[in-house]
Amino acid sequence: MKTPALSLRNIGTYLGDQSQTFLITLSLVILLVLGVIDYQTGEEISIAVFYLIPVALVTWFVGKRAGVFMSCLSGATWLIADWTAGHIYSHPLILYWNSTVTLAFFLAFTIALSAVKKALEAAKRSARTEPLTGISNSRAFSEVVGREIDRARRYSHAISFAYIDLDDFKAVNDRFGHSIGDLLLQAVANTIKNHIRETDTVARLGGDEFGILLPETGPKAARHSIERIRDRLSHYVQDSGWPVTFSIGVVTFMRPPIDVNEAIRVADRLMYSAKNSGKNTIKFEVWGKEMRQQSGEGGIR
Repeated sequence: MKTPALSLRNIGTYLGDQSQTFLITLSLVILLVLGVIDYQTGEEISIAVFYLIPVALVTWFVGKRAGVFMSCLSGATWLIADWTAGHIYSHPLILYWNSTVTLAFFLAFTIALSAVKKALEAAKRSARTEPLTGISNSRAFSEVVGREIDRARRYSHAISFAYIDLDDFKAVNDRFGHSIGDLLLQAVANTIKNHIRETDTVARLGGDEFGILLPETGPKAARHSIERIRDRLSHYVQDSGWPVTFSIGVVTFMRPPIDVNEAIRVADRLMYSAKNSGKNTIKFEVWGKEMRQQSGEGGIR
C-alpha cells in the first residue's frame, strides 16, 4: 500500500488545527532540544539558525506577541548554551554583543514573518470578498456551498438557498446615478448580513443579484428567515425612496443537491419565476427524496 508523501501543506494543515497550548509546548520542546544540541556541539559548530524553527512556529500559528516572547527565550537559550559550553572570547563583552545581535536577528525575523502572514491573509480575504459590498464573492460562495453540501450529505441535514434579484435596479442608476446605485447595493448587502445567522453566508453573485446559504435549515425556517429579510429590505428602500423591489427564489433540499451548480441553478430558476410572475414576490420550492413540492408566497401546496 502506498503511503502518501508528507508535504509542507499537510504539516501546515495539521499544525493549524492544533491548539495554541499544544503549539507553544511543541515549540518549547524544540527549543530545549536545540539548546542541548548547541551545548553538546560546543563552539565549533553554530546552530543558531535552527532557533528560528520554534520562533517561526509560534509566530505563524499563534501570533506576533508569542513570536516575540519565543525570540527572547531563544536568544536567552543561545546565550546560556554558548556560555556554559565554555566558549572563550578575547573580551567578555563579545558574548553579550553576539547575544544581542542574535536576539535582534530573531526579533527581526519575527516581525518580518508576521508581516508576511498578515499580507497573505489580507490577499486571501481580498480574493474571497466582493470589493463594493464587502461580502463574499461568487467564488467564495461556491466554496462554502460545496462544503455545506458535503456536510449535509454526511449528516443528513436539510440545506436551503435563496437567490435575490433587485427589481428595476437599472432605474435607480438611470435616475439617481451609479454612485447611488452602489450605495443601494451596499445597503442591501449590509441589511442581509445584519439579519442572518453567523452560520449563514451572503454573497453578491452578479450586478444586482445576491445569494444566501442557510445551512441545516428546513422549509419553515427558511421561509421565516427569507420573508423577514425581504420585509427589512422593502422597508429600507421605501423609507429611502428607491423604486426597487425584490424577486426571490428559495429552495430547500431535504436531500443534498448533486453539486453547487445544481443548488444555485434551482434557486436562480425560482428567482426568475418570481420575476416573471410580476416581481416583488418569493417563490419557494422543497426538494425531497422522490418528489418536489412547489409554492408561491401563499405556502407549500
